[in-house]
Amino acid sequence: MPYFHVVVKSKNNKKPLCVFKDLSKRDLKNKFIKPYKLNKSFFYCGSILTASELVNIKIVSTLQKHEQELKRELSVAHVELIKKADDLFKDIIEESNALDSDNVGTSFDTVVGYNDYEIQDCGVDVTHKFIREAPGEGTSLSKFSEILRHPWVVRVFAVFLPLMLIYLDIK
Repeated sequence: MPYFHVVVKSKNNKKPLCVFKDLSKRDLKNKFIKPYKLNKSFFYCGSILTASELVNIKIVSTLQKHEQELKRELSVAHVELIKKADDLFKDIIEESNALDSDNVGTSFDTVVGYNDYEIQDCGVDVTHKFIREAPGEGTSLSKFSEILRHPWVVRVFAVFLPLMLIYLDIK
């Protein structure tokens, strides 16, 4: 079963936020997609976010839960960091032998896997499968009901419905 995670950036906070994690497809649609399409608010960690505040959305699908996926990502990053450190250490020894100097600086990349939003770098990005339009565009049902409420559609039904009933009653 795939797990879905939603990472967003809002107008007020440029730092990514993982607002939902470990959701089923049904939960994703009910908790995020539907409120987004209807431009409604959703609750996140004691805060209320509206869909119109969002400037960036990423929906990620993973085979493992959030915590397990980040641990896996952390272990991969850890192995890469050890390889970099090993290469750097070899370079330092070579430079030290060549320069006969003890003052050689080093720098390391930051390790990933400590922030919830780093789930956006794991799994598969499936945002395009769920969101194709701006917030507030509505769901399929709300769009259809909007068409039915259009004045011209109402007028056509108001004229043809009685005519159809009269026609069917005559036969």
